Amino acid sequence: MKPILRSLVLASTAACSAGAFAGEVQVSFVNPSQFEDAGNSILEEPDNLDALARYLQALGRDLLPANQTLRIEVLDVDLAGRVVNPATRVRMVRAGADWPRISLRYTLEEDGRALRSAEEWVSDIDYAHGKVQRYRESEPLYYEKHMLERWFRQRFAGESPPQAR
Repeated sequence: MKPILRSLVLASTAACSAGAFAGEVQVSFVNPSQFEDAGNSILEEPDNLDALARYLQALGRDLLPANQTLRIEVLDVDLAGRVVNPATRVRMVRAGADWPRISLRYTLEEDGRALRSAEEWVSDIDYAHGKVQRYRESEPLYYEKHMLERWFRQRFAGESPPQAR
């Protein structure tokens, strides 16, 4: 009986701590047909944009308090790397001048009141250097997810940017 009781206590503790978060992120795309580079083809672009929206929503559930809503309008997307062969969807990433960039406008609300709004480019010039442990390079939108998570944590979870070494 003790192992069952211990499991129930741990489960309820986890549920209570998880309830402190679960904020909402609403993502919309403004003129996506005009985006610089949202994918290798018109078939891949909607999947990439959907994946970015779902990722931002997951970050909100994990990092925003339940009484906060973040409204994001994506104005432009330029994925890391360059397409070298659209037929095979091969994207070349060389740590050169084609870093991931996403232009967006956002409003953070708490209990229906606007806390802050801004328009900015989220970018990662140093995207191909250093360790990105949570993501695998074979994962779709690997660099963009890493970039968005760092941005989200700095803007909305109060985390400091990593110090230069």
